[in-house]
Amino acid sequence: MKTGMVGRLFREFAATASAAILISGITSLTLMPMRLAKPRLVNTH
Repeated sequence: MKTGMVGRLFREFAATASAAILISGITSLTLMPMRLAKPRLVNTH
């Protein structure tokens, strides 16, 4: 493991990237299917 300032930056970046991937995965598995299953209004004009 890196030490010092570079190691700290890598650790912070890893935490941020992990959080973003986790939130993206939860969104893709839960919210997107609900949004896509919602019936859409059809314009009849």
